[in-house]
Order: sequence, then C-alpha cells, then structure tokens
Amino acid sequence: MDDTECKAEFRLRKADISVLAGALDIPETLTHKQGYVIDDIEVPRPICRPGEMQRIVYNGYKRVHGLKFQSVVLPNGIIANLFGPVGNSVDSKDATGRTPLMIAAGNGNVQAVKGLIKRGAGPSFMDNHGWRSLHFAAAGADTNMIDLILTHASDIESKAANGASPRISAVCNGKVQGVKYLLERGANPLTKDNDDLGSLYHASSRRSDVLGLVLSHVANGFSVDSKDEMGRTPLINLVLNGNIQAVKGLIKRGADPSLMDNHGWSLLHFAAYCGDPHVINLILTHVPGIESKAANGATPLLIAVCHGKLQGVKYLLERGANPLTKNNNGQDALFFASSRGSDVLDLLLSHVANGFSVDSKDAMGRTPLTIATGNGNVQAVNGLIKRGADPSLMNNHGWSTLHFAAHCGDPHMIDLMLTHVPDIESEVANSATPLIIGVCHGKLQGVKYLLERGANPLTKDRHGRDSLSHASSRGSDVLDLLLSHIANGFSVDSRDETGRTPLMNAALNSNVQAMKSLIKRGADPSLMSHDGWNSLHFAAKNGDPDIIDLILTHVPDIESKTADGTTPLIIAVRFGKLQGVKYLLERGANPLSKDNCGRDFLSDASSRGSEVLDLLLSHVDNGFSVDSKDAMGRTPLIIAVRCGKLQGVKHLLERGANPLSKDNDGQDSLYLASSRCSDVLDLLLSHVANKHIHVHKSCVGHLGL
Repeated sequence: MDDTECKAEFRLRKADISVLAGALDIPETLTHKQGYVIDDIEVPRPICRPGEMQRIVYNGYKRVHGLKFQSVVLPNGIIANLFGPVGNSVDSKDATGRTPLMIAAGNGNVQAVKGLIKRGAGPSFMDNHGWRSLHFAAAGADTNMIDLILTHASDIESKAANGASPRISAVCNGKVQGVKYLLERGANPLTKDNDDLGSLYHASSRRSDVLGLVLSHVANGFSVDSKDEMGRTPLINLVLNGNIQAVKGLIKRGADPSLMDNHGWSLLHFAAYCGDPHVINLILTHVPGIESKAANGATPLLIAVCHGKLQGVKYLLERGANPLTKNNNGQDALFFASSRGSDVLDLLLSHVANGFSVDSKDAMGRTPLTIATGNGNVQAVNGLIKRGADPSLMNNHGWSTLHFAAHCGDPHMIDLMLTHVPDIESEVANSATPLIIGVCHGKLQGVKYLLERGANPLTKDRHGRDSLSHASSRGSDVLDLLLSHIANGFSVDSRDETGRTPLMNAALNSNVQAMKSLIKRGADPSLMSHDGWNSLHFAAKNGDPDIIDLILTHVPDIESKTADGTTPLIIAVRFGKLQGVKYLLERGANPLSKDNCGRDFLSDASSRGSEVLDLLLSHVDNGFSVDSKDAMGRTPLIIAVRCGKLQGVKHLLERGANPLSKDNDGQDSLYLASSRCSDVLDLLLSHVANKHIHVHKSCVGHLGL
C-alpha cells in the first residue's frame, strides 16, 4: 500500500502507520487492517493461529499461539492490528520526536486519541521542534480534536521551540476553524513567537479570511505594524501576495504604508515586485513617490523590470516612471531589460524619446547592448542597435560586444556582432581575443565559428598564452578543434611568460586526452619552464598516476631535477599527493634524493599527513637517519612539531628522531612544542622520560618545569 492508498483509506501517511507500529516496537510489515469495528484500543485475543511471518518475528517463543495483539482504531472505524507483546510504552517516539498521540491528533483521529490517552499517553510530550499534541491538533484544525486535547493539556498558550503557540500553528496552516475555536477558547491573539511575530504577521501571508478573523480579535489602537527580521510588516506581506481587500482592511486599521524594510524597500517597491497594476495603483494613493529609491538606488520601475513584470512596467510607465533613472551602480531600466524578454525592452524603448542615448554605462562600463549580447538576446540586440546603440563601445576591461558574443558562444550572435565589429582579432585589456575568450569559457560552437571566420589560434594574450595554452587545461574537444586549424609543421609548444607549454598545463590539470593529442602533434615532454620544471614535475604536482605513467614513457628520467634541485617525488610529497608518491616509489624514485637546500622527502613529509610519511619511511632502511637537517638546521621532527602534526611526530620518534636536536637558532622540538599543541608537547615529554634523556636546564626553565 502506497501513500496515496493509505491517505484514502486511513487519512494517514504510510510513514505515520509505521510510526504507530514503531512506537510499540512492531515491524511495519505486520501492520494490517481488519474488517470489523471496535470502540477503543484494546488487547483482543487473536481469532486464529499466527501466520508464518509472525512465527519468524517471534522466533524463540515456545507458545507463539499465546501471543496477544495490540490494535489502533483508524478514522474510518477499521482497526489496524499491530502484532507483538503487550506492555511497550505508548509514548515512544520516532526520529522526529513524534509520539503516536501527536500523529493521531494531527490527523483528527478522535477515537485513537481517546484510546491512547486511556492507555496513559501524555499530551504534554514534545517532538524535536517543541510541538505538543495541541500544536498538531491546531495545525489539523479539527475543533473536536482541539477540545479533546485541551481537556488533558490546559495550557492553550504552550509554545514550541520557535515560540509558536497552537494558535500561531493554526494560522500558519491557514486553518480558519482552528483559529476561530482557539480564539473562542481564550487564546491570546497578540502572543508572539521567538522572532517577535504574532498571528497578525503570519496571517498576512495566508488566506484573507484568517487575517480578518485575527483582526476582529485585536483591539482598536493596537499596532498592526510588527516587523520581522527583514523589516517586513504584515502590510508588506499582503502587498507581496496581491491581496487588495486585505491591504485596504489593514490600512483602515492603521497600518502605516510609508514604513520600509531593512533594505529601504517601501510598499511601492513591493507592489512593483508583485507587478499587479491594481495593487500598484492602490499603493500610489498612499505612497506617491513613483521615483522613490531603495537603499541600492532601485526604483519601483527597476524592480518591476528586473522581475519581468510586463503589466507592472507598463502601468508604472503610464504613471510617469522614468526608464532612464539609474540605481547606485549606474544601471537603468534598459540595462536590466536587455538581459530579459524583448517585450519589456520594447516597451521601455517606446517610452524613451528619440535622440536620447541608449548607451548608458554602469559602474563596470557595460551598456545595455553588451548585456543583451552576453545573454544571447538577439531580438534585444537588434532593437537596441535600431535605436542607435553603439556596438564598438567597450567596458572598463576593454571588452566590446564581439568579446561578449564570444563569451556567450552563440554563432548567430557572433555573426551579428562581426557585421558591426569586424576586427576578429580585437584585444581586450589583457590582450585576450574573442577566440581566447571563447576557449576559456568552453564555448565549442563559438570557437568553431570564430575559427571558420579566420580567427588565429596562435595569437597570445599579454601573459604569453595562446588558445592552445588555455584549451589544454579544459575539455579535449576544444583543443582538438584548435589543433585541426593549425597547419602541420607549426609548433604546439608555445610558451607563456613563465615558460610553460600547453603540454605542461595539460599534465597539471590531469587532461590525459589533451596530452595525447599534443604529443601526437609533436609536443616535447622534455621541455622545461623557466623554473626548470618539465612535464613530469607538473604531473607529480597533480599526483595522478595515469598522468605520471604517460609522461614517464616520454621522459624516463624519474630523478630529473628542477632549477632548485627538486625531484618529482619531492614535489608529490610537498603537495601531499599520496597516490602520486606511491606510484613514483613503485617506479623506482629515490626517497633519499635532496634538493639544493639539502632537504629530502622527510622535510616535506613531516609537515604533511602521516600516511605520506609512513609510506616513505617504509621505503628506507631502518638504519636511515631521520635527523637530517635542511639549510636552516631544521630536522623533520622540528618541522613536524612546528606544523602540529601529532602523528608525524609520533612516527618520527618511533624511528629514533632526537627531540633535543636544535636548529640554527638553537631551538629544539621541546622548545618549539611548548608554545604550540599540548598533545605534541606531552608526547615529546613522555618520550624523553621513557628514554631517560637529560633535558637541558634552559629548556626546563622555558617549559616551566
């Protein structure tokens, strides 16, 4: 039986039936219905011997036929028999803290509630959110259920964890009859939750009949302008929901239409957000400032445009709103409309007098035309150009509409812009061409079209990177397309300002297919960057064994060193690439190699995770000294202590590291640990004590021992 069938049959979700079973510690599979009626929850004898399933569940009972049933009456009079031993708590809770009584109360099951209370169920228990049975009854809105629960739980103002009373729960669920009954029983209409919000506020975003009911119980003169954490009042909520009659009623009761939220939005801004001309008209009679601005400088018209409210935009324009008014970022209504449907833009343009510029720029130098281009809005682009928009204008970074078209990647948009900005190699401030921009953003179709129109894939930006360099760190489809437009014989080993080649970038970014394509076209894996890094070093930094393996087939020198003497293994260790370290060791990398500063693997591994350190130590002889020093006299133990690596310190001590060995500044591990993690210090001290090592008096004084 699924949820739909359960609701139709029992007015219960399948999960709720499971809770009723779970509360009595009974498997859900043994919950079933019987076709006869009982008046209350009982413990009837079974009418037949238990079936096979019951025998499985109660395996170990010698007298299975003597077991009793526990039953729950469902709303339609059918009972659900829950097989199992009698005597379990009727107040057991599910994962959300709900008891069977709460579930029955929420579903309006009066008979089940009576039976559960008779069995000792407590109405005062709370779920994980602090809801009691009365809250569930209020949310269900069955007045008989509310009355029944109130006879056993008299606190009509009991609050949930968020401070909501049962009446607030009923209001939030739009239960008119429940709200009405609770008010008649004396519930306080002014009680507020933990956010200082009362029923009036919650009702303002629900059905108007609930609001009217709450208002009828609020004395005249009482403020109806309570604010939530965002500064919104009940009147603002009503405007947002387009509830004109309720808005009129609340204003009549004294609500202040001039109040603003925390962002400086007035009622008129919210009316514009709603977009209903009737609501806007009503609010304009109370808040006449049609050009009033929010904290960010947005006018009602800007807000309506931003949210695509065509009818609202139309009405505001008819009432005299200025389409060229700008917000604090220099953006007017045309600017926002250019990234949306052409209907709103056309409407705005019809209200901009001929001769007025449609090329207003925002704080970043973008015009409505560049925004429309970047969003692929062909109709908006055509409309703006028709009204005189200039496609050659650039933003603050030197981007023209052609660059925005390349960023968009739509061939039709690129074609349209090329008719107005024909320089396909035009560069932005960082020297990027439209093709480079298309490549950087993975716009395959745009890249294809630009290449077909003659864009040069070898043009470089100011950092010396061409399209191949950018594509090598991205999908192989774009790279393959670029390579197909580079004539055989042309080098694919162009270097950027750091000396990196496209192959190095591909190795660093684990782009196996790109690497294979570049090598196939003649890329040289042995080339080095200005720092002496070859492709194997970049592969080690990435740590991908497949990349390392591919490079090793072309650069077999696993001990090749960078300008500072760093080997691929040391690089993999330095960047904590466990799998890369493991693979390099398996391929024969020497763990004892040192860089130009005398640092071996231990210097870097001791500041990383213990797994890398353990792996490396397993590849060196037990006689290997773990007290090797770098140019500053630091041992691996000192480095591990400095970095607070407890496990690393532990492993080094186990391998014989000397805690009293000092660096060039005369500081040993104990001295350094005394100002750091106490766990590391305790470990060092226990090691010193166990080994009966003499601690120098200067160290004792520093430690305060």
